[in-house]
Amino acid sequence: MTFSSYLQDHLNTHPAATGQDVLKFCYQAAHGPEHLIVDPVLARLRFEQEFDATPATDGPLIDCLSDRFCRIHMGAWRAAALPREWLLRLFLCSATPVADAKDQLHRYLSDAAAHLSDPAFDDLVTHYRADGAPPVHHSDAFRAAYLPAYRVVDCRLVRLLPVLEHLAAHSVTGRPTVIAIDGRAASGKSTVAQQLSDILDAAVVHMDDFFLPPALRTSERLATPGGNVHYERFAEQVLPHLGLNAPFCYDRFDCSVMRLTDTVSVPAASYQIVEGSYSTHPIFKDYADLRIFSDISPDEQFKRISVRNSASMAELFKTRWIPMEETYFKAYHIRENATLII
Repeated sequence: MTFSSYLQDHLNTHPAATGQDVLKFCYQAAHGPEHLIVDPVLARLRFEQEFDATPATDGPLIDCLSDRFCRIHMGAWRAAALPREWLLRLFLCSATPVADAKDQLHRYLSDAAAHLSDPAFDDLVTHYRADGAPPVHHSDAFRAAYLPAYRVVDCRLVRLLPVLEHLAAHSVTGRPTVIAIDGRAASGKSTVAQQLSDILDAAVVHMDDFFLPPALRTSERLATPGGNVHYERFAEQVLPHLGLNAPFCYDRFDCSVMRLTDTVSVPAASYQIVEGSYSTHPIFKDYADLRIFSDISPDEQFKRISVRNSASMAELFKTRWIPMEETYFKAYHIRENATLII
């Protein structure tokens, strides 16, 4: 969508918005929540006070500001019975400087002026730019009409909302909740695992650490769906510890030297995440409380692989690793058996 489309959707649902509120919309669309995190301790205190004072509402959970940022409404978050801490962490994870925010803000201001075609707003933008385009408060009219209570969050984290909603609705008591993230190469499995770890304070195990060693890479093994992972070592070193509230260790296979190198320490945590292709191999049985399949289109997949790898390595993915993954997905219905597809 274009920025003008996001703005028009906002104006359609918030007809009491003034020019000042449009300026705020433009600012947040470009900068996100960056200007609100000068002091993380104070940011947390203000968030908790505002959240606790906000009643649950039936309104939308998300309002998009741009392709990069959105507003998540506290009232709708409370209505969904989602933990307060998770929204705070989404907010804090989003509060990173945006390299081109100032330029982007001026582009959004120009787009808004062209879209509104209002001389009064043009004058407002002129004075706002002359003042250095600072952060903006909502107008009194907007506050009176809508009682805004929200936090601005990076849109890339919105992908996690179905996962968080599922976890909140299917809480596990007495032991850690185990999450497995399987899926296609370059679909963002590691990124999702790290983001969930930041929000849930989860421990993470990477299936890349269980790459099949050369001694086991026989033609018979590689011809078996899902054979391209050292599932025997995973079953021995990791599987017995999942669901237990205790730290453990496992050996890491380093593909750059094709051997086991160091030991990975996994802390005790309320959430344990196993991420990577083959993480829901049926040989492991049903160890996970939540099975996620991370998907991506073939075109976007190869584009991402080409960006982060050499041409020869990208071709190897295309001709060898991806076909092996697809054989595994099809043979064991990995996507179809997932709890969630993201």
